[in-house]
Amino acid sequence: MDLTKEKIARQVQHIRQVALIEFGQPFEELSIREKAEVIAVAAREEVLIRQATTQKTYLREKPKKLYYLSLEYLPGVWSLMNIINILAFDELKAISKVLNFSISEIEEAYIDPALGNGGLGRLASCFMDSLATLGMPAIGYGLLYEYGIFKQEIIYGTQIETAETWLDRRNPWIKFDPKSSAKVQYNGETKETRNNSGEICYSLINYDEVNAQCFSIPTVGYGEFGSVNLLKLFSTKAISSNFKIICFSAGDLAAATKFTHITSVLYPSDAVELGKEYRLMQEYLLVCGAIQDIFRDFFTSYNDISLLKEKITIQLNDTHPALACVELIRVLVRDYHTTITYAWEITSSCLNYTNHTILQEALEKWDETLFRRLLPRQMKTIELVNQFICDQVRQKFPYNEELIKQISIIQDDRVHMARLCCHVCKKINGVAQLHSQLIKETIFKPFFKLYPEKFTNVTNGVTFRRWLLKCNPSLAELLDQTIGKGWVTDYQKFKDLRKFANDPQIKNRLLEIKEESKAKLIDYLAFLRKKREGSDDALWANVFHQNKVVEKGVFFDLQIKRLHEYKRQMMNALHLLLLYKEIKEKSYIPPVKKLSIFAGKSAASYTLMKDLIRLICAISRHINNDPDVSQHLKCIFVANYNVSLAEKLIPAADVSMQISTAGFEASGTSLFKFCLNGALLVGTLDGATIELKEEVGEAYFPFLFGASKDEIFDKIHNHSYHPQQLVSEHAEIRWLLETLRSDLLASYPEERESFGRIANYLENQDPYFSLYDLAQFHKVQKEALATYTDKDKWSHLALMNIAGVGNFSSDRSIQDYCKNIWGIKPVPMDKKILENMRTIFIANDKCNIDPNIFKDIKD
Repeated sequence: MDLTKEKIARQVQHIRQVALIEFGQPFEELSIREKAEVIAVAAREEVLIRQATTQKTYLREKPKKLYYLSLEYLPGVWSLMNIINILAFDELKAISKVLNFSISEIEEAYIDPALGNGGLGRLASCFMDSLATLGMPAIGYGLLYEYGIFKQEIIYGTQIETAETWLDRRNPWIKFDPKSSAKVQYNGETKETRNNSGEICYSLINYDEVNAQCFSIPTVGYGEFGSVNLLKLFSTKAISSNFKIICFSAGDLAAATKFTHITSVLYPSDAVELGKEYRLMQEYLLVCGAIQDIFRDFFTSYNDISLLKEKITIQLNDTHPALACVELIRVLVRDYHTTITYAWEITSSCLNYTNHTILQEALEKWDETLFRRLLPRQMKTIELVNQFICDQVRQKFPYNEELIKQISIIQDDRVHMARLCCHVCKKINGVAQLHSQLIKETIFKPFFKLYPEKFTNVTNGVTFRRWLLKCNPSLAELLDQTIGKGWVTDYQKFKDLRKFANDPQIKNRLLEIKEESKAKLIDYLAFLRKKREGSDDALWANVFHQNKVVEKGVFFDLQIKRLHEYKRQMMNALHLLLLYKEIKEKSYIPPVKKLSIFAGKSAASYTLMKDLIRLICAISRHINNDPDVSQHLKCIFVANYNVSLAEKLIPAADVSMQISTAGFEASGTSLFKFCLNGALLVGTLDGATIELKEEVGEAYFPFLFGASKDEIFDKIHNHSYHPQQLVSEHAEIRWLLETLRSDLLASYPEERESFGRIANYLENQDPYFSLYDLAQFHKVQKEALATYTDKDKWSHLALMNIAGVGNFSSDRSIQDYCKNIWGIKPVPMDKKILENMRTIFIANDKCNIDPNIFKDIKD
């Protein structure tokens, strides 16, 4: 009997059995959603075999292990990615023919896990994928948010935030992990005691104790022997002890449910005091739960606390988990009776910190009063650490109290978390070469003076498994045919594509794949429109003609990312308004038709960016409903941007907008995803764009523009940028501001107010130089359209960009971390253990194969 047929038959039988067990009905009678769940449950068994094998291998080998702490993860849908990573996607296609279901419909039935917001969470998920694929021993820690950050709907141009109810459906990949659950203490009063070493430590009395349940999710590595690591997420929701029934009975619902809501929403609004309190509670919940589990995991293999320095390394993904710096010291002193000096030695050997921004707003600074009330023991530890550090600095730099102010963790009634990380952590890294240099010159300049040996760089990367193999299978197949299948795990292979960059057949096929991706995207957007998910008809009017873009060859221009002033969606919107004016006046007619697509969420309390969403939607509405303009230009804002939507948008892009103000984007990983999928870049020399340009070659980066980092920072430092002067000197800019203040775009009073605020902001502030770079941006956009008319040249540029992106794989990033920061090595799963686990599974498999099933399976 053919082994492949037997394998498929076993899986078909198994899927039918799972359907009966889970839903009590034959598979064929289930809804699409139910079928999707059955397929995930069936695939989970192979994943669990690998997970058990991986963990048993780690237990036997006792390797140094990474513990990765991040408040955000954005994994995207797990099921199909896991099936791809265990090399079972071809098997799924064969099964779909036997059981007569559509894989694309199954995929649409899954919901994105609402565990993150933007690039920070997506990077963490890429890293977890690469760690497992490379066989690196690691555990990730985060929080299980019940409602995510929010689901975005766009109603008459206005962002409306609703709860992301992604946990309403059972998710077979999330498993309760009681042994890793934790008890977390807030509030209370400190009581000074001494440990067995005679060191002062603090206990709590009259405190509030919260139970944090832990849920484990497998992170599946790619390949026949891909490891499976764990992502552990803590939740306070469904725990009866966190609900205070006495308060409820007394009519105080807020007090009764206070601790059940800690993990309800990612990033509670910091515009109100309660939101700030919840944010701090979340961060401590993550840290406290992780530290408890790290010790539990450590003592599974060792009983000597001195081995911590050799056997664990902890990575803090941004400042959110910075409390680990004091919590580890506190636990070592109080629970393991070390001296403070030794606790400091262990902690400063184990912890490392990644900075993701130079924006002061993102360098968390907690109100000292709130911090002292909510976390009194941690405040005492911070005071001890801060006094120790300041004393050392005073000895090294006497009579320099200005330096003390710059490096003190407690300053101006604020607790500075990034400063805490800089003092305690062994290594501090930025996420692109420019960014790593900037943090040494700006926000961390005094710390670089104190600890130059701590600072290093690890440029970000993305996983090619999700961002090419999964989301663009046609392009993946083209790479298989040209450079071989090894590119999936060997990023160096991409360089080999350069020798095909002039091959007419390859170039034509690349263009065909791009058109296919556009058609798929338009079908999907038409599907969204039909469902009316998150948008009104006026916004989409005339974008589709019988659910299709007017014709083939339309130029797709995308800017899809979290909305922020420095990312300059504002400048892109102004460019479209200028383009509208020129087309309307017939002073410029684009050589090709253009569709401009925006997507991204604004923070709920970020008024200016919510105003900007209104403006983008109003511009879209105005352009799409003007027959003179819409035959050349269309624009849409797609609501509720997430990983699954990105997987459909990115393969369709001809160009991506990476137009941040130079010096303000730390990395910008979306540019790697676009480049990987054959889109060219319109952008500034910022973040990782500089390194990508060096890899690809400047000749293949023709659409760069804008003021340099040095020019921008010089104008900021010297206060020499005056946007009013630009307004007075340039008629186009005056027209833009006059238009924003007029009734041309505004359809109702709220829009008029929003657009007036934007006009005032641009004329009087423009802190991120949108008006300053607008003319160059407008010019280079036209150059991109002109270049696109030469498809032979365009396809050559696209192939050269794909060929140059290999070094920006997250596999390379993880290898850099392992070598230069973490000191961990791969531990491949033991094949004998794997064989034994399979034997145990097959021996207990109750799927008795019906030989008649093989007649449905064709060669």
